[in-house]
Amino acid sequence: MKPNDTITLYVNQGRREAVVLAIIGQKALIEYEMPKGSTALRFVNVAGTGNQQGVSYFDLPTKWLEAIVANGLEWIGRPQKRRSGILSALSMLSRRREQRGL
Repeated sequence: MKPNDTITLYVNQGRREAVVLAIIGQKALIEYEMPKGSTALRFVNVAGTGNQQGVSYFDLPTKWLEAIVANGLEWIGRPQKRRSGILSALSMLSRRREQRGL
């Protein structure tokens, strides 16, 4: 498994195609799309076994944003219950760095 790979996983009562956005250690961050078009982020084990853990676009740790940007990738960013998409990973990372004075 490597960034930009497409994988299939079982989540939210169905099989979903997902794109690997970043890998740090033995964890991969993936984004998958639901049938009505919303998207979500999830951490999965690189080996494909073990627990999966959902994560909010807004709560994603900065190190993961940095890894997405370093990989030259971008998310779709259409979480449920939002009328429009969210900031790109690059924009979100830039905003966090501004807020921290970096």
